[in-house]
Amino acid sequence: FLKVVATACREAVEGKPALLTMAFGVSLVGLVIFAPLQLVLLNTTLANSPAVYAVPLYQTVLIVFTIVAGGTFFLEFQTMRRHSAALFAAGVVVAVLGLCLLSLR
Repeated sequence: FLKVVATACREAVEGKPALLTMAFGVSLVGLVIFAPLQLVLLNTTLANSPAVYAVPLYQTVLIVFTIVAGGTFFLEFQTMRRHSAALFAAGVVVAVLGLCLLSLR
């Protein structure tokens, strides 16, 4: 949501009517709703587990969801070549596997 809002604000400064679009309105509402929920999730995770595990868990989940959202809404994966996509996917897998290894402690 933040990327859409930030992009719309940049376009508005450039003189485009981006702040009047449906995408901006939906994204702004989503940002207002989900930003506080992210803080609740982070605080709950920190309260119920060690910070050594909670912070990487939060960051990994945030990164994976951001990747999925960017790939879905901004079609960011369409411009990737196969080898780039394979390396990118390998990086995501390494991050998730690192989190899994960390959870075994």
